[in-house]
Amino acid sequence: MTRTFKLLFLLSLTALIFGCAHKSTYQPARANNLIQLNHRAAASLLELLQAPLSSHKPILVTSLVNIDDLTSTTTWGRMTAEQLSSALFAQGHPVLELKLRNSVLIESRKGEFILSREIQNLTTEHDIDVVLTGTYAVAAEMIYATIRLIQTTDNRILSSHDYAIPLGLNEKSLLGLPAVPYGIPSGSF
Repeated sequence: MTRTFKLLFLLSLTALIFGCAHKSTYQPARANNLIQLNHRAAASLLELLQAPLSSHKPILVTSLVNIDDLTSTTTWGRMTAEQLSSALFAQGHPVLELKLRNSVLIESRKGEFILSREIQNLTTEHDIDVVLTGTYAVAAEMIYATIRLIQTTDNRILSSHDYAIPLGLNEKSLLGLPAVPYGIPSGSF
């Protein structure tokens, strides 16, 4: 009986030690500032407006595209657009959801791209005056992004904001880049 008790005690103690040593994913997710940076960027974009936007007309948000290839985007570009949409909505602006439309070009690897004739159709159909669009460039340690609110009637820029996001492992993954930790040469694994 004593031997069984000792064995159960050791197994319980081992499980407790390894259980406590398990790293929670909640803390790293909470510490990640990508969402916060994108929400602040949307707030800055709204603050830079010369005149307030209509609270009754929806804003069309498109995926951010790669500055070197304006016909392609990544998960990062699509996710950034989603987070910008959330921030605009949270500040009381109606946002048009493109993924629910069949008539707009939506390709899983390319995001939502708006062609000029589609802008005219959407403007008429949904009474859209403003589109949020943007580009990004990937550098060695940063992602540089530019987002703009553009008036659809004359393509006039109503507001523009530039910001940079550190290129961490999560961002590399969203961009489809090899996620090699900093300071570790890629051939070391």
